[in-house]
Amino acid sequence: MAYTEIDNSGSSFNTINYTGNASTNAITGVGFSPASVVTKSTDSAIYDWMQYDSPRGATKEIRWN
Repeated sequence: MAYTEIDNSGSSFNTINYTGNASTNAITGVGFSPASVVTKSTDSAIYDWMQYDSPRGATKEIRWN
């Protein structure tokens, strides 16, 4: 099976701290245009993990715990 080695993981995966609220949704500083973004609030355990991806669009989330 042919595959491509990732020599620089920072070009495919990155973790950043995001500060925002329901009205400020722009996430910057990733270093590339991600196809998928996973978020989790660090302020409260009551908020779900959320995933956004490019096929569904930036306003459609998948919630999972």
